[in-house]
Amino acid sequence: MGEAETSAETLDVEIGGLGGEVTLADLFPPTWVESYSDATSIGDFVDNSGFDVSDQESFESIPTHKWDRYVDAHSEFDDWQSMLSAAVER
Repeated sequence: MGEAETSAETLDVEIGGLGGEVTLADLFPPTWVESYSDATSIGDFVDNSGFDVSDQESFESIPTHKWDRYVDAHSEFDDWQSMLSAAVER
């Protein structure tokens, strides 16, 4: 597992009402990611985006419209919020 993948999977995400620390890996297990995207893990999904994601701040600095376009092109979801909501509902 590469350093970029490890960083992406351990990024915290803020989800209203859940409280506590939730990582992308917690929300997006590999089987779920494989079912709904062209990646094998959330780390691969983020790494394949071409965006520099080395920490929480760099992930949050990705322009929303650009990240949404990537999600739309490489998953079954129209945007990040839809993908995130589906993962939370899982």
